[in-house]
Amino acid sequence: MVQAQKLARATETLTGVAKRVLDATPISEPWTVAQICSEMGRSGSHVSFNIVLGCLNTHKQAGLVKEPMTQYFQRVAVTVPEPKAKAAAPAANVVPLMSAEKITEREPLESIGAMAQRLREAGRALIMWAEDLEQVGIEYETRIEKAGQDSPEIAKLRQLQTILNSLR
Repeated sequence: MVQAQKLARATETLTGVAKRVLDATPISEPWTVAQICSEMGRSGSHVSFNIVLGCLNTHKQAGLVKEPMTQYFQRVAVTVPEPKAKAAAPAANVVPLMSAEKITEREPLESIGAMAQRLREAGRALIMWAEDLEQVGIEYETRIEKAGQDSPEIAKLRQLQTILNSLR
């Protein structure tokens, strides 16, 4: 059995085909690669046998699928960890960030407002960086075009091109 967190982390990096292969692999019983291929075809994803087999082997290495018999694959069941019991008394070495007397109804809203303002500023900065990057890209593009037009090699190639075109 695989934990839900491990499954989520592993499936984030999967390609679309690999996710569909994992979804088509049953948990209840082991299936052959051909059965999984036909299940995928039934659901509208037609993928070759070799690709499905490769995905299943990768899933097996990641611990998402098991192979109880040769060429029979079964998805591993997901376990949800039980929540741990919280300690009744707070730890003695924990220092509170604010005293209970200072907390008011307004402070959480002010904190949220301050965070939102910082996000807006970061967004503006990112937009400015993107515009600067775009401007540098345009400058390099014009330099490249200009260098291509002015170079003697390009002029020679154009002369050769006109000579070859005149021979037709």
